[in-house]
Amino acid sequence: MTLDRPIRETKLQSSCLQLTQIVKRLGPGAKLPTVRELSEILPASVVTINNALRELEARSLIVRKHGVGIFVAPHLPHHRIALICRPDFFRAIGSSPFWGLLLEQAQRYATAEQEELTFYFSESRQEAGTLTNTQQQEISSGHFHGIIGIGLDACDAEWIRTQSLPFVAFAGPGSYTVGFDNEELLRLGHEALLPFGARIIVLESEHNDLSKQQSGYLWGRTLLARPHSEWPEGIISRDDMLTLGLIGAFHEQGIPLDGPIRIATHANAGSPALLGWEEQLVRLEVSPTAIIMCLFEVLQALMRGEPPSVSSQKISICTVYGAKWKEKDSSKS
Repeated sequence: MTLDRPIRETKLQSSCLQLTQIVKRLGPGAKLPTVRELSEILPASVVTINNALRELEARSLIVRKHGVGIFVAPHLPHHRIALICRPDFFRAIGSSPFWGLLLEQAQRYATAEQEELTFYFSESRQEAGTLTNTQQQEISSGHFHGIIGIGLDACDAEWIRTQSLPFVAFAGPGSYTVGFDNEELLRLGHEALLPFGARIIVLESEHNDLSKQQSGYLWGRTLLARPHSEWPEGIISRDDMLTLGLIGAFHEQGIPLDGPIRIATHANAGSPALLGWEEQLVRLEVSPTAIIMCLFEVLQALMRGEPPSVSSQKISICTVYGAKWKEKDSSKS
């Protein structure tokens, strides 16, 4: 059984960003180095460079002329984009570092694309709608070419729709949405855990009044209080912060993570949330970079008047197995 897979398209994503920076630096109409020269500059394989150039060509950033060379497009796109985020993600104790990673990648991607990105934080209020009057006025004034929403409620999403602006959302409703592929997460989790036993259960938050970390801890304590004969062989967690609480319950009871119950968990590439336990878990990783790239690509297509054929885009998940598991498995063969 192969225990490790690389994170999907990480090299392609990085090459696209680096090539976009080169394109913007050279300016409209400039000639780019050859594919082989670019592969040495970045560095990346010729295959990866060609795939990245195809991406840039699809976004109208470059023009490839057969037998002549690769050129920066004569007119580079430039847009004013508002990214509106719910602040609750950052205020809660024990909140996931994922949201900070997401905004960091958004700024990085916008800089590479030379898009003018304005960050807005909506207000946390009980009544319907959290956008301030000032935010609504700036959006309705026509200042922005497009909107990215993160965690917006249905009322705000509906108001943005009425402004007839290209709009794409993550972790909330929108005209077009980007999200995790939860079905794939469960499927990959089951595939990874089945070699250790057929009894596999899914961990989900059961306490809306508690943080996810607290909820995962209480869930774990309840599970481990059962007779050992009722323990599952595997647990799939949909959220890394739930997993962090679950790990606390395991540690409290002296249960090793590579022991009688194996854990497959959602994880965010680059996040320190599960630092120290990575090698003892099956990590079902999602890349914040991939999410941001997809949000911008969908929005840029909408701003070009080329809406995607489907309104909901799913981000692929990569399975990363713990090295300690690999060592134990290989020693059995």
